[in-house]
Amino acid sequence: MPKVSVLMPTYNGEAYIVEAIESIRMQTFQDWELIVVDDGSRDNTAAQVAKFIQTDNRIRLIQFAENQGIPFARNAAVAAAGGLYLANLDSDDVALPQRLEMQVSFLDTHPEVGVCGAGMGCLTTGKLAFPAYHSHEAICAQLLFGSPIPNSSAMMRANLLVPSVPAYDASFALAQDYDLWERLSTQTRLHNLTEVLVYRRLHAQNSSTQNGSLLQHHTDRIWQRQLQGLGLTPTPSALALHRQIVGDGLVDLAHLQAVDEWLTLLWEANQVRQRYPEPAFEHQLAQIWLRHFAGQTRLGLPYRRLFTQSRWSQYPTYGAWQRLKFWVKTVLQQP
Repeated sequence: MPKVSVLMPTYNGEAYIVEAIESIRMQTFQDWELIVVDDGSRDNTAAQVAKFIQTDNRIRLIQFAENQGIPFARNAAVAAAGGLYLANLDSDDVALPQRLEMQVSFLDTHPEVGVCGAGMGCLTTGKLAFPAYHSHEAICAQLLFGSPIPNSSAMMRANLLVPSVPAYDASFALAQDYDLWERLSTQTRLHNLTEVLVYRRLHAQNSSTQNGSLLQHHTDRIWQRQLQGLGLTPTPSALALHRQIVGDGLVDLAHLQAVDEWLTLLWEANQVRQRYPEPAFEHQLAQIWLRHFAGQTRLGLPYRRLFTQSRWSQYPTYGAWQRLKFWVKTVLQQP
């Protein structure tokens, strides 16, 4: 059996799947199989895959007669896989040639790690799509605020998944990877390599682009589950605030006060439940606090009072010159 099973669900992927498959065939690590699951495509996706199958017996195709959704396609690929490691790659993304080699090497030498992600770039800009959290502790601390492992870069140990239980929960159709990482975080250690090993393609047909509100709904449910794990029962307004904390919104004194109180509540709850590793979780909260508070001197002296009275203000490191500018700016903003 191959050491790595590459799992590639696709739906109407004709435009990009050839490039995705070629990126696997060009890997420096060659002990792999590629399982493509065609989720009821209405274009020529299957025909494109069939061309590769004619010359490369490591590639297999599973076809659904009707579109069933991403979780079902991923679960079908997992069930068909025979590899020691399972590597995800979406059919519109591209893996760099050393991707499999580097992740296999890491998992081989770190048996305590069950899931290994990597840095991810954007095909259109060449820049990182988002910063990676590398250590298990940093990844777990981020879990309450979003998915910290780029799904299309992830490689995991197949024995983490129970054959009788679908790995991907169909009720989280657009956040099934986030749900899986959160569940696996209590069973194994997670890690992200610092190198960019996969490039993502952004286009209008991305499922997250087409179904933004549904994605947010599924993300909210994962947040609710985690907050309940901290002993909290979030109200709709609290969940809306959590959403704003993760994103960016209008900043005024009332917003900053609410952010400060919510982050403190999360920290206090974690001191009791110890759900997230410390001090990584406290550091993550402090970074979120600073992102919202930084540069708001336009709000004047009331902002300065709120800033200095917050327990989180101990984290930013200001030199004497920076502190002087901070005080002067808040005074000058007064009417």
